[in-house]
Amino acid sequence: AITSLVANTLYNPSLVPLVTALTMASPLLLPVPVEWERRSFAEFSHWLLTSKNMLALGIYRSNKVVREDASSERKNAASATMHYMYTSPPAFEAHLFRSDRVLVVAPSMDD
Repeated sequence: AITSLVANTLYNPSLVPLVTALTMASPLLLPVPVEWERRSFAEFSHWLLTSKNMLALGIYRSNKVVREDASSERKNAASATMHYMYTSPPAFEAHLFRSDRVLVVAPSMDD
């Protein structure tokens, strides 16, 4: 991965400041506000970028949310809950749930 990044900087020199800025940024897991529940990841990430100056990278989600959304009945409520990181989700097809957390990067304080 690092070799590919170094090679690509020859063709796209803007990668160096981009990667530097991303490594200096503070990662955060934000809860989904009630008013954003069931809305698309695209809408929420656009709002975060324009209103809060934060870049959304993915969704931290429970496997139970996906199963409950797929069927209206709860199946095996005693099963273990597992969480996963949904990185770069299809923006308009991925909708947010109340239990989701959104991984964002925010500018460092010294910027």
